[in-house]
Amino acid sequence: MVGAGPFPIFELGLGDRGAEVDIPQRRRVCLVGLASGVALGLRNGVLFAILTALFLVLDCCDGQLARLRGGGGLLGRAVDGIGDYATATSMHLGLMVWIAHLHGWALAVLWTVAAAAAMTWGAYLLDKHKRRFKGEVEDPGRLEREIASASGWRRLALMTLRAYAAGLARAKPPADVATYPRRAALPMRFFLLGGHSMHATVWIVCALLERPLEYAYVAVGPFSLLALIGVLLQRRAERAVATS
Repeated sequence: MVGAGPFPIFELGLGDRGAEVDIPQRRRVCLVGLASGVALGLRNGVLFAILTALFLVLDCCDGQLARLRGGGGLLGRAVDGIGDYATATSMHLGLMVWIAHLHGWALAVLWTVAAAAAMTWGAYLLDKHKRRFKGEVEDPGRLEREIASASGWRRLALMTLRAYAAGLARAKPPADVATYPRRAALPMRFFLLGGHSMHATVWIVCALLERPLEYAYVAVGPFSLLALIGVLLQRRAERAVATS
């Protein structure tokens, strides 16, 4: 969706998908995600829970299949990101409609925007530090070479990754690659706790309880707090690695 120059909300990172893009499959996955947002807007918590769980399973299976085929294509990453953003948009619009039905539009818009921002921030932090934790390094020229060789919709899709790829390229590697994973293990746990899977789980529970506003409260409050603690612990880990 919380995937992902966009970065996908639910599954982030360049090069996770295969070089060959299965457009029909990605379209089916995206349609399931869009339908989950519609179910939320219709205030059907059970249908939303089923569709969201199905979307997450299909999205995960699609990524695993791409890896088995020899993942690494940036086009697949771009297409997946666009689909995830469309799903995230649909779900947040559905959330806003449901909250508006219960509490009015002013409160709905305020809390939906805040929840979307919190989810996006958490997804960004998880992806950024997950890649750093795994020691992945991005070739800044790779994306531009693929854009130059592509045409039509493929070129446009790849161009959506520019800002995100530039941010990854600017990141400096850890001072000590060998000791970094041990130092960064604790902050990574906090980033994972505030990641897309936990967001989706709480979202499903709140929808089943017919308490959509409570999801926004949790997204903006506890999840943002987890992300902030992760950032502070990450900074401490970086300093410890630099001075070790």
